[in-house]
Amino acid sequence: TVGASEIASLLGLNPYKSIIELYFEKVGAKPVPDFDNAAMFWGRELEEQVAQKWQYWDGSVEGMIENFKAENIIRKCRRINSYCQNIAFPYIFVSLDRVINKGKSNKEGSLECKTISGFSANMWESGIPPMYVVQLQTQIGVFEFDYGEIALLEDGRGYEVFPFDEHTAIQENIIREGKKFFDIVKEGAKEFLLHTYCPDDSLKQIHYSNCENLAPEPDGSVAYQDYLSNRYKATGTEIEG
Repeated sequence: TVGASEIASLLGLNPYKSIIELYFEKVGAKPVPDFDNAAMFWGRELEEQVAQKWQYWDGSVEGMIENFKAENIIRKCRRINSYCQNIAFPYIFVSLDRVINKGKSNKEGSLECKTISGFSANMWESGIPPMYVVQLQTQIGVFEFDYGEIALLEDGRGYEVFPFDEHTAIQENIIREGKKFFDIVKEGAKEFLLHTYCPDDSLKQIHYSNCENLAPEPDGSVAYQDYLSNRYKATGTEIEG
Protein backbone atom coordinates (compact mmCIF):
# COMPACT_ATOMS: atom_id res chain seq x y z
CA THR A 1 0.00 0.00 0.00
CA VAL A 2 0.93 3.67 -0.29
CA GLY A 3 0.72 5.99 2.71
CA ALA A 4 -0.63 9.54 2.61
CA SER A 5 2.84 10.90 3.39
CA GLU A 6 4.22 8.99 0.37
CA ILE A 7 1.71 10.34 -2.15
CA ALA A 8 3.84 13.44 -2.76
CA SER A 9 6.63 11.20 -4.11
CA LEU A 10 4.20 9.72 -6.65
CA LEU A 11 3.26 13.21 -7.83
CA GLY A 12 6.84 14.55 -7.96
CA LEU A 13 6.19 16.95 -5.06
CA ASN A 14 8.53 15.45 -2.46
CA PRO A 15 11.95 17.17 -2.55
CA TYR A 16 13.43 14.42 -0.36
CA LYS A 17 12.29 11.18 -2.02
CA SER A 18 11.53 10.46 -5.68
CA ILE A 19 9.01 7.95 -7.00
CA ILE A 20 11.83 5.68 -8.22
CA GLU A 21 13.47 5.49 -4.80
CA LEU A 22 10.06 4.75 -3.27
CA TYR A 23 9.53 2.00 -5.87
CA PHE A 24 12.77 0.20 -5.01
CA GLU A 25 11.92 0.44 -1.31
CA LYS A 26 8.44 -1.02 -1.86
CA VAL A 27 9.62 -3.97 -3.97
CA GLY A 28 12.31 -4.78 -1.40
CA ALA A 29 15.37 -3.96 -3.52
CA LYS A 30 16.38 -0.99 -1.35
CA PRO A 31 16.39 -1.20 2.45
CA VAL A 32 14.00 1.24 4.10
CA PRO A 33 16.16 3.55 6.22
CA ASP A 34 15.54 3.11 9.93
CA PHE A 35 16.87 6.32 11.41
CA ASP A 36 15.77 9.28 13.46
CA ASN A 37 16.91 12.88 13.54
CA ALA A 38 16.21 15.99 15.59
CA ALA A 39 13.52 17.31 13.21
CA MET A 40 11.63 14.01 13.25
CA PHE A 41 11.97 13.68 17.03
CA TRP A 42 10.66 17.18 17.78
CA GLY A 43 7.92 16.78 15.20
CA ARG A 44 6.56 13.81 17.12
CA GLU A 45 7.07 15.41 20.52
CA LEU A 46 5.34 18.66 19.55
CA GLU A 47 2.40 17.06 17.73
CA GLU A 48 0.39 16.84 20.95
CA GLN A 49 0.98 20.53 21.69
CA VAL A 50 0.11 21.64 18.16
CA ALA A 51 -3.13 19.61 18.24
CA GLN A 52 -4.12 20.74 21.73
CA LYS A 53 -3.67 24.44 20.95
CA TRP A 54 -5.70 23.99 17.77
CA GLN A 55 -8.76 23.54 20.00
CA TYR A 56 -8.40 27.17 21.13
CA TRP A 57 -7.81 28.62 17.66
CA ASP A 58 -10.31 31.31 16.64
CA GLY A 59 -8.44 32.69 13.64
CA SER A 60 -5.64 34.57 15.37
CA VAL A 61 -2.72 33.80 17.67
CA GLU A 62 -3.88 36.44 20.12
CA GLY A 63 -7.36 34.92 20.31
CA MET A 64 -5.91 31.45 20.75
CA ILE A 65 -3.78 32.60 23.69
CA GLU A 66 -6.74 34.34 25.35
CA ASN A 67 -8.97 31.29 24.87
CA PHE A 68 -6.26 29.05 26.31
CA LYS A 69 -5.87 31.26 29.38
CA ALA A 70 -9.64 31.27 29.88
CA GLU A 71 -9.81 27.48 29.28
CA ASN A 72 -12.30 28.22 26.53
CA ILE A 73 -12.20 25.27 24.11
CA ILE A 74 -14.07 26.31 20.98
CA ARG A 75 -13.65 23.13 18.89
CA LYS A 76 -12.67 19.53 19.44
CA CYS A 77 -10.17 17.02 18.12
CA ARG A 78 -9.61 13.34 18.89
CA ARG A 79 -7.16 10.58 18.05
CA ILE A 80 -7.67 7.54 15.85
CA ASN A 81 -5.00 5.03 16.83
CA SER A 82 -5.03 3.00 13.63
CA TYR A 83 -4.12 2.92 9.98
CA CYS A 84 -7.19 3.41 7.83
CA GLN A 85 -8.18 2.47 4.28
CA ASN A 86 -11.16 3.06 2.04
CA ILE A 87 -12.74 -0.08 0.60
CA ALA A 88 -13.08 1.67 -2.78
CA PHE A 89 -9.29 2.09 -3.15
CA PRO A 90 -7.59 -0.04 -0.45
CA TYR A 91 -4.10 0.42 -1.96
CA ILE A 92 -3.88 3.81 -0.17
CA PHE A 93 -3.78 4.11 3.63
CA VAL A 94 -3.69 7.03 6.03
CA SER A 95 -2.74 7.60 9.64
CA LEU A 96 -4.46 10.73 10.94
CA ASP A 97 -2.91 13.03 13.50
CA ARG A 98 -6.41 14.00 14.66
CA VAL A 99 -10.07 13.90 13.63
CA ILE A 100 -11.61 17.34 14.13
CA ASN A 101 -15.03 18.86 14.62
CA LYS A 102 -15.51 22.59 14.25
CA GLY A 103 -18.31 24.57 15.83
CA LYS A 104 -21.77 23.02 16.14
CA SER A 105 -21.56 20.98 12.95
CA ASN A 106 -21.55 17.20 13.22
CA LYS A 107 -19.30 16.94 10.15
CA GLU A 108 -15.79 15.77 10.96
CA GLY A 109 -12.54 16.54 9.17
CA SER A 110 -8.83 15.78 9.26
CA LEU A 111 -6.14 17.69 11.12
CA GLU A 112 -2.50 17.40 10.09
CA CYS A 113 -0.02 18.79 12.63
CA LYS A 114 3.31 20.04 11.32
CA THR A 115 6.42 21.69 12.70
CA ILE A 116 8.44 23.54 10.09
CA SER A 117 11.47 25.82 9.89
CA GLY A 118 11.15 29.38 8.65
CA PHE A 119 13.58 28.54 5.85
CA SER A 120 11.32 25.75 4.56
CA ALA A 121 8.20 27.89 4.86
CA ASN A 122 9.80 30.73 2.90
CA MET A 123 10.37 28.41 -0.06
CA TRP A 124 6.63 28.46 -0.78
CA GLU A 125 4.38 31.42 -1.49
CA SER A 126 1.66 30.18 0.87
CA GLY A 127 4.15 29.01 3.49
CA ILE A 128 2.91 25.42 3.05
CA PRO A 129 4.96 22.85 1.09
CA PRO A 130 2.74 21.24 -1.60
CA MET A 131 3.63 17.80 -0.23
CA TYR A 132 1.64 18.67 2.92
CA VAL A 133 -1.37 19.74 0.86
CA VAL A 134 -1.59 16.45 -1.08
CA GLN A 135 -1.09 14.51 2.16
CA LEU A 136 -4.10 16.29 3.65
CA GLN A 137 -6.19 15.79 0.50
CA THR A 138 -5.35 12.07 0.65
CA GLN A 139 -6.64 11.93 4.22
CA ILE A 140 -9.81 13.82 3.30
CA GLY A 141 -10.39 11.50 0.34
CA VAL A 142 -9.85 8.24 2.21
CA PHE A 143 -12.26 9.26 5.00
CA GLU A 144 -14.66 10.98 2.58
CA PHE A 145 -14.51 14.15 4.68
CA ASP A 146 -15.61 17.54 3.36
CA TYR A 147 -12.68 19.44 4.81
CA GLY A 148 -9.37 19.29 6.62
CA GLU A 149 -6.86 21.64 8.23
CA ILE A 150 -3.11 21.93 8.58
CA ALA A 151 -1.86 23.33 11.89
CA LEU A 152 1.64 24.67 11.37
CA LEU A 153 4.15 25.58 14.06
CA GLU A 154 6.98 27.57 12.49
CA ASP A 155 10.33 27.86 14.28
CA GLY A 156 8.70 26.86 17.55
CA ARG A 157 6.74 30.10 17.95
CA GLY A 158 4.80 31.05 14.80
CA TYR A 159 1.42 29.28 14.81
CA GLU A 160 -1.01 29.22 11.90
CA VAL A 161 -3.99 27.11 10.83
CA PHE A 162 -4.79 26.60 7.15
CA PRO A 163 -8.27 25.25 6.25
CA PHE A 164 -8.88 23.24 3.06
CA ASP A 165 -12.05 21.96 1.46
CA GLU A 166 -12.03 18.65 -0.37
CA HIS A 167 -10.56 19.02 -3.87
CA THR A 168 -12.07 16.40 -6.14
CA ALA A 169 -9.60 16.81 -9.01
CA ILE A 170 -6.56 16.39 -6.72
CA GLN A 171 -8.13 13.38 -5.01
CA GLU A 172 -8.95 11.71 -8.33
CA ASN A 173 -5.33 12.22 -9.41
CA ILE A 174 -4.09 10.74 -6.12
CA ILE A 175 -6.30 7.65 -6.53
CA ARG A 176 -5.30 7.22 -10.18
CA GLU A 177 -1.55 7.56 -9.55
CA GLY A 178 -1.80 5.41 -6.43
CA LYS A 179 -3.39 2.55 -8.39
CA LYS A 180 -0.82 2.84 -11.18
CA PHE A 181 2.04 2.73 -8.67
CA PHE A 182 0.47 -0.15 -6.72
CA ASP A 183 0.20 -2.25 -9.90
CA ILE A 184 3.84 -1.80 -10.94
CA VAL A 185 5.09 -2.42 -7.39
CA LYS A 186 3.13 -5.68 -7.28
CA GLU A 187 4.81 -6.86 -10.50
CA GLY A 188 8.21 -5.49 -9.48
CA ALA A 189 8.08 -7.24 -6.11
CA LYS A 190 7.34 -10.53 -7.84
CA GLU A 191 10.38 -10.14 -10.11
CA PHE A 192 12.60 -9.15 -7.18
CA LEU A 193 11.52 -12.20 -5.18
CA LEU A 194 12.24 -14.45 -8.17
CA HIS A 195 15.67 -12.78 -8.44
CA THR A 196 16.31 -13.36 -4.73
CA TYR A 197 15.45 -17.07 -4.63
CA CYS A 198 16.24 -18.23 -8.17
CA PRO A 199 19.09 -20.83 -8.11
CA ASP A 200 20.21 -20.01 -11.66
CA ASP A 201 22.57 -16.99 -11.81
CA SER A 202 21.66 -16.00 -15.35
CA LEU A 203 17.94 -16.11 -14.54
CA LYS A 204 18.57 -14.10 -11.37
CA GLN A 205 19.93 -11.25 -13.47
CA ILE A 206 17.01 -11.47 -15.90
CA HIS A 207 14.51 -11.17 -13.04
CA TYR A 208 16.36 -8.21 -11.53
CA SER A 209 16.50 -6.55 -14.93
CA ASN A 210 12.74 -7.06 -15.25
CA CYS A 211 12.31 -5.48 -11.82
CA GLU A 212 14.34 -2.44 -12.88
CA ASN A 213 12.48 -2.13 -16.18
CA LEU A 214 9.19 -1.91 -14.31
CA ALA A 215 10.37 1.13 -12.35
CA PRO A 216 8.40 4.36 -12.95
CA GLU A 217 9.59 6.90 -15.48
CA PRO A 218 12.03 9.53 -14.13
CA ASP A 219 10.10 12.54 -12.87
CA GLY A 220 12.96 15.02 -13.22
CA SER A 221 12.66 16.11 -9.59
CA VAL A 222 15.57 17.22 -7.42
CA ALA A 223 14.98 14.13 -5.25
CA TYR A 224 15.39 11.92 -8.34
CA GLN A 225 18.70 13.57 -9.27
CA ASP A 226 19.95 13.15 -5.70
CA TYR A 227 18.92 9.49 -5.68
CA LEU A 228 20.77 8.77 -8.93
CA SER A 229 23.92 10.53 -7.78
CA ASN A 230 23.93 8.53 -4.54
CA ARG A 231 23.08 5.22 -6.18
CA TYR A 232 25.80 5.43 -8.82
CA LYS A 233 28.37 7.23 -6.70
CA ALA A 234 31.96 6.36 -7.62
CA THR A 235 33.49 4.49 -4.70
CA GLY A 236 37.03 4.33 -6.03
CA THR A 237 39.25 1.31 -6.68
CA GLU A 238 42.51 -0.04 -5.34
CA ILE A 239 45.15 -1.54 -7.61
CA GLU A 240 48.21 -3.38 -6.33
CA GLY A 241 51.46 -2.63 -8.15
